[in-house]
Amino acid sequence: MKLKKSINKVASSIFNKKMLFSAILFVSFFYFQYAIISFIEKYLTINNNFSNSYLDVIIMVVVFIWTVYTLYKLIAYNYKPSFSQKLTVATAIFLIVYFQQNRENLPWDYLKDSFFNIEYIQYVFISLSVVVYFFLVINFFQKLEYLFPTSRFNFNKGDNTYLSDDPVLDEKKDLLSYGPKIKSLTNILLNENFEKSIAIGLVGPWGNGKSSVIEMSQKQLKTIESYHDRVVIHFLPYLNHKEEDIINEFFIALSNQISKFNGKLSSQILDYAKKLTDVYKGGNAFNLFEKHVTTIDQSSAKELYDNINKRLKEIDKKIIVFVDDLDRLSGKEIIQILKLIRNTADFRNTIFVVAMDKDYVVKRLKAENNISSTRFIDKFFQLEIYLPEIDKNILRKFVYEKLNQSVLNSTSDFKSKLERGINHKDNLFEDYIKNLRDAKRLVNQIIFDYNFLREEINFKDFMNFTYFKLKFPKFMELLNHNRLDFLKLENGQYKLKEKPPKNDEKSEKKYVPTLDNIVLLGNTEYNDYSFLDKYAVSELLSQEEDCLKKLLGIDCDDALLLSKTLAYLFGDQNKKETFNSIKEAQNFKMLMQQRVFENVLTEREFNLVIHEGDIEKRHEILENLHTQNKFLQLLDRLDYYNTDKHLILSQITLVLFRLYEKRTDYNITDQQLLNRIAVYVERLIQDNDKVNQEQVNWMKADIFEGNLLSTENKLNILGELWEAKEDNNLWHLTEEYISKKTLELFKKYLSKHHNQLWSVTDFSFYKYYHLLKHIDGLKEALNKEIRTFWSKNNIELLCAQSTDTPAFSLSSFQISNTVSEIFGSIRKYHEFVKNHSKNPSRATKEFLELYELHAITGYVVPIVYNFKNSRLMLDKIKNKVEIPGRGSYDEDANITQLVFKTNSKELIEELIEIRKRQNANDNLLLSTTYKVNISTENFPSMRFASFSSGEFHYLFINHDKKFRLNFAIEILKALEAIASNMFTINNKNFRPWRRKIVDKELIKLTDEVTLQLISLQSAQSTQL
Repeated sequence: MKLKKSINKVASSIFNKKMLFSAILFVSFFYFQYAIISFIEKYLTINNNFSNSYLDVIIMVVVFIWTVYTLYKLIAYNYKPSFSQKLTVATAIFLIVYFQQNRENLPWDYLKDSFFNIEYIQYVFISLSVVVYFFLVINFFQKLEYLFPTSRFNFNKGDNTYLSDDPVLDEKKDLLSYGPKIKSLTNILLNENFEKSIAIGLVGPWGNGKSSVIEMSQKQLKTIESYHDRVVIHFLPYLNHKEEDIINEFFIALSNQISKFNGKLSSQILDYAKKLTDVYKGGNAFNLFEKHVTTIDQSSAKELYDNINKRLKEIDKKIIVFVDDLDRLSGKEIIQILKLIRNTADFRNTIFVVAMDKDYVVKRLKAENNISSTRFIDKFFQLEIYLPEIDKNILRKFVYEKLNQSVLNSTSDFKSKLERGINHKDNLFEDYIKNLRDAKRLVNQIIFDYNFLREEINFKDFMNFTYFKLKFPKFMELLNHNRLDFLKLENGQYKLKEKPPKNDEKSEKKYVPTLDNIVLLGNTEYNDYSFLDKYAVSELLSQEEDCLKKLLGIDCDDALLLSKTLAYLFGDQNKKETFNSIKEAQNFKMLMQQRVFENVLTEREFNLVIHEGDIEKRHEILENLHTQNKFLQLLDRLDYYNTDKHLILSQITLVLFRLYEKRTDYNITDQQLLNRIAVYVERLIQDNDKVNQEQVNWMKADIFEGNLLSTENKLNILGELWEAKEDNNLWHLTEEYISKKTLELFKKYLSKHHNQLWSVTDFSFYKYYHLLKHIDGLKEALNKEIRTFWSKNNIELLCAQSTDTPAFSLSSFQISNTVSEIFGSIRKYHEFVKNHSKNPSRATKEFLELYELHAITGYVVPIVYNFKNSRLMLDKIKNKVEIPGRGSYDEDANITQLVFKTNSKELIEELIEIRKRQNANDNLLLSTTYKVNISTENFPSMRFASFSSGEFHYLFINHDKKFRLNFAIEILKALEAIASNMFTINNKNFRPWRRKIVDKELIKLTDEVTLQLISLQSAQSTQL
């Protein structure tokens, strides 16, 4: 058998068309050689004395260029010459060698060049020989590499980045374990013989490896010694462009194979094919054998069919036909193949192996009204070999391995991201990936798309989006252009729109799965998909709403899968676990546009921040992120970042403290950082429910005793830490350490500002005090340090910051209660200011004058005062005016405040009584006797307040100065009139008010009763 096989192989090589043509050409040369020599002598020879140096140069240049160019193509491009090119070169070399060997018998000589005296023909021969030599050497090493792959001469181009959909040829790569089925099929093909044809259906879902089964079956057949005694055809009908060409192409392929055994039979098959084509074009192919069609030789198709069967019996060759990709054809093309199997090619001992997705074939035929019953297809096949659905674990493993071996695995964390993403419980892998073809498409799509986005998108979301994009491209386009029809934007996140609540819904709708949905989603157990009912998109895709489904070109069965996918991308089913979730508006837009935006914090930048150990470089990175406005993204990423590595945690902690140090420059609020600092410090020092003292000590050294934070920010952190100690356990620092360190830092802070005081609008000093005073045992120590500090520094700043205006006033003032905490009381603070200096400045004198008035009221009533000398106080008032939304409104703008001092309580009580009763006698006294231009009716519009302090009594009168400028004089007149009436002063020339009111002279009403204006203040009039 081996000898027979070898003989057949040699015979096939010798008697192929190209070899026969070459042999004929060779024999013809010797038969016509004398005629050829005569032709050359007559038409191709010239005078022997011919010499032309230009021709010499041209020939040498042309030969050189042709040689170099040909060698370049052979070496650089591994060029494979065609048969005609090989034959031309071989013929030229043969003729040159032959004529050289027989040159003595030739009627001509060869011309030589004028430079080297070399024959022109030698240039051609050398050039052709060099080219042939290199061609043979290159092919030798290629054959060597093919036979011995370990050879160092490797001409392979390397592995491809993407996966092809080629069938599996090697059983060792058979991931689906189809070996037993292939063996059974091969046994049938080898051992079974039939009088007629038989059709075997290789049935399985689309992409389930049917083509691989066919390829491996053919490979097994080729290993059998008797393989060449069989006619094996691999027919691919989908390569034909017209349905009427299918039958013709099949019989041409069959004829070519039969021609090896019987030339006449091969011709008869071609005639048979022509008749069938004529019948088909005649429109009566279904009744093929009822119609008698003749050609020139008057042989009918039926007669040819019978003759073919007879001769097949004579040559006794089994015909095996593999028909692949039936499920890629249209309904009419499928009918052609079925007719071929059942009627036109129903030859003796012929076995058809047809690979098909039976469900698809039936649906296609029914959709085009080619059949009425699903059982129509069954009568064409005598045996069906079913390839079951592929185990999802096999597919998942395949995808994982291919991605892990791909170019994407270029970073250290890709493998872990891949593992988490592909095995995530919310990954819709099982809903979409049904076969190896799906798996390969997924792998290729991920490799291509991932290069644009890399780590910027959560891998589970990225896979779900890839399924969605491949399955529903029209809906993805719709979502891109009309996303707000399906999604809502909340806090920078896209969420799937929900249906508005219905008041009449008394009970929740129960989901009842249909058979289609169970098949569609790959579930054999009951699943509750009622969670989809709350989303608006499910209503748009419901059975009643066909418009959207028609627009998208999806089947009703796909509507549930689309709804589920959207829910797992944008609904509540997608719990945001990382910053790079697809629900983030920016991430979704990047996915749709397949690019990373310029202002996006990339995974590379994020990793640089948290892994950079050099302090200066880390600070430089942070500065760059600030310039690019990426800090908010950085903080958001940190919210979702998870690691248990202490080194990384400490790096992140240092980053957060650096941001806290520069938060003013970076426009970040305290609260944005403090919460995150607390989280990462806790993770750093907590080690499996145990305190990591080493990390606590590190924090002491680097944070509170190092130079990372300023003194002020250390105080801030310690104060915030103490305030939230119930939640943070003081980061496992002792209370004693915190108290001691805080006092030390506060002293340092005050020392830094000695004789270098801060701005009047900078209240950080008070903020630190209020933040730190609650630390156990620290308040009194802080008070003492503050009092000592102010005893040595300019007291004007303390006075200005301790003197406040009511909310809607710019002209009245009160003393802050904070001084009570520091000095023990407002009075003690007042005494501290009075005793601060024996020669106070003019600015300080203004505060002392104001505080004296406050002292009269017991420090409880706002006092109108017009500052002229305290630049700090004026700046403070100006700053209040410039507060956004505050403006220059002053409720005391028209108020003049007079303060009278008297030793007669009765005088003040009488005035207040007159204010209450408002009778005619009082008015007469004021207007007629004393010519006072106010009446008692004006008194209620004034604000009276009386105070007693020791032996003196005080009356505070606020009046609206917009009436006239001398209103204060009228008030003084009224007081004098009332006093004169009370004390029966009959001296009509008693007119003390004639003196300047600003002189504030003491007025003696009687020898014992005095009256004095001690303060006259109007609203703030000094230019701010």
